[in-house]
Amino acid sequence: MKKNRGFTLIELVVVIVILGILAVTAAPKFLNLQDDAHESRAAGVFSAFTAAVNLYNEAWVLQGEPSASSAVGVIFADKTIYPSNEGFPLGTTHYGIITGEGCGELWNALLNQDLSIEPYNTFTNIQADIQYGYTASNECFYSYVSDYNNSTSTGNELFYSPSTGETYVKLYNKSK
Repeated sequence: MKKNRGFTLIELVVVIVILGILAVTAAPKFLNLQDDAHESRAAGVFSAFTAAVNLYNEAWVLQGEPSASSAVGVIFADKTIYPSNEGFPLGTTHYGIITGEGCGELWNALLNQDLSIEPYNTFTNIQADIQYGYTASNECFYSYVSDYNNSTSTGNELFYSPSTGETYVKLYNKSK
């Protein structure tokens, strides 16, 4: 007579417990990919802005380096954008100075993307993906706020200096 071999009840319970422990430890990593997606989206659009600033500077050189005070803009992506003294994008409706509103116009002129933007309003009643403004140190800033209601995510801000063309990103952890 052939003896049947199989799993005992104890062995099945141990396997189920081990699978349960693995599921509890691994599930948060797989379920919490939204933060990574937000950070990647912000990093991608901020990189695109930086690339557009550099391409604009090249277009400025190719178009004869028009002076910032001459009221002659550079044609870039079918739009007229006025340069700073060093040839970096300054604004679309004026030359010589930039304001918070000009930072928003500049974002839309340099980028063709699907993120919505609005002026900075201290993160109350947010209706857009990006909030923009102008700092006391003469820089435009763009805050990625699509994930603001998610308290565990990090915030991302891009700063742009029209006088030097420098861009840099700051990360802020909202959960701490």
